[in-house]
Amino acid sequence: MRVNLPELLAQPVQEPLWLVRGVFARGTMIVLAGEHGVGKSTLCYHLSLTIGAGLPFLGRVPTVPTRILYIDEENSRTDMAKYVSRVWHGLNRPPVDQIQLEHFSLPVQWQPVLVKLAREWQPGLVIIDTASSALHLIDENDNA
Repeated sequence: MRVNLPELLAQPVQEPLWLVRGVFARGTMIVLAGEHGVGKSTLCYHLSLTIGAGLPFLGRVPTVPTRILYIDEENSRTDMAKYVSRVWHGLNRPPVDQIQLEHFSLPVQWQPVLVKLAREWQPGLVIIDTASSALHLIDENDNA
């Protein structure tokens, strides 16, 4: 469908409902990618703990507190505990009652399970770590 660009640009722009001001808006999908071991999971745990407690993200950026559904499909239970514990202690042990943490909870037919978890918990943010594991991709470089 053709878009009338002048008409589109004449419309007022609505400010998004930010979870992290200027970075993460409610209702958007964000993909965090990087090499193995660079800290993606640690960053996501930091994101979930700060938003869950309404603390500034990275110590600087305001957040809006909301419930978090975090599904860790990547890390061993030992690594998961290590990452989340380090972040939690580094943030001076904020409350965690707004975070539901799931570990290897998504089966091959994952969509109904994710919908059920989301309906039960009603999160404002869902983090799936990592999508390639959650989607059961054999080769994450194969888009076919």
